[in-house]
Amino acid sequence: MLQRLIDYTVVIMIPWWQVKIDENSAQAAYNAILQGKLSMGSITKEFEAEISKFLGTEHAIAVNNGSSALLLSLLSLNLEPDDEILVQDRSWIAAAHAVKIVGAKPILVDVEESSPIISLADLEKKITERTKAIIVVHMNGRCSDLNQLKRIASDNKIYLIEDAAQALGSKFQNRYLGTFGELGCFSLSISKIIGSGQGGFIVTNSKERAELLRKLRIHGMDDTKEANWYRCGFNFRFADPLAAIALSELKHLPARLSRQKEVYKMYESAISKLARVDLINTQVHKEEIGAYIEVLVDDRFSFKEFMKRQGIDTRPFYPSISRATYLGTSSECVNTEKFARYGVYLPSGPSITNTEIAKVIHALREYENFSSRGLSVNKT
Repeated sequence: MLQRLIDYTVVIMIPWWQVKIDENSAQAAYNAILQGKLSMGSITKEFEAEISKFLGTEHAIAVNNGSSALLLSLLSLNLEPDDEILVQDRSWIAAAHAVKIVGAKPILVDVEESSPIISLADLEKKITERTKAIIVVHMNGRCSDLNQLKRIASDNKIYLIEDAAQALGSKFQNRYLGTFGELGCFSLSISKIIGSGQGGFIVTNSKERAELLRKLRIHGMDDTKEANWYRCGFNFRFADPLAAIALSELKHLPARLSRQKEVYKMYESAISKLARVDLINTQVHKEEIGAYIEVLVDDRFSFKEFMKRQGIDTRPFYPSISRATYLGTSSECVNTEKFARYGVYLPSGPSITNTEIAKVIHALREYENFSSRGLSVNKT
């Protein structure tokens, strides 16, 4: 009986991601519902104005999620079958799926050897006469040289779309990521530095592009009441209760960005002394701020199992896009596999406590002397 009790003991884990929605945000959503503001309306417009003001852009278009932001952006480009869109291989799958859904062809681009940012050298090699756009993904707030990237796009007359889903508040040369290209796409999912459960938005400085995006967001129409079939679009609308949460959470963004720098520096100091765990660097001294603490470990299976036994949740990096064979792309990307195979997210997020970080750091130090012998779970 004692053994059974031990086997079923619930271990309270330190989660890999922590961000808390406060009572003010909950009350804002509740008030929106009481006022009958359930679909996209005045609160969404207010959020669009505030996020545009924060980022310093002319326009913001709120949508139902970050993936829709990418898809809607591509729909606005008047793509033709077999147009090519360059997408970096280290990314969440959303960018490649958006390309596939609109009928274009994703061409995968490698990342740098030391950092999961797009390789501009490999990018230039893969531009052809059929290339219509580049989707650069700012993984965890990191970016390549955006001035050079803009020059490449301009010289080749192709659109630059920024997937800044993981980069809200991060900067390059004192300018926010997501504001350099024709379009910048952001996510408001719960695993982001501010979130509303689900949601996203697009920013642009083009009045014409913004007007087109707003039409495409509601099936290509100006007004659903006085319907007019203008052009093909779809339903990408946001909802006011979620916009109310996002507006409330936006007030916390500066403090959360500051907290993220503190969390990073605590981990950086400890991990620099370890041999089996390497921190994937973020240039926080240049205001390059990511939401997550990312490391490369020597044996991810052993590492995950060890940390789990210490009551610490971790998340492995997702596979490189090139693993999705159904996309029909055969681009060679030699640097991506290292990150896909050895990358791990450590517990992080603006709501993690210093005590929890200290426990994780202690476990990291213990892992230095840990042997994987005796573990019987299949490796992943």
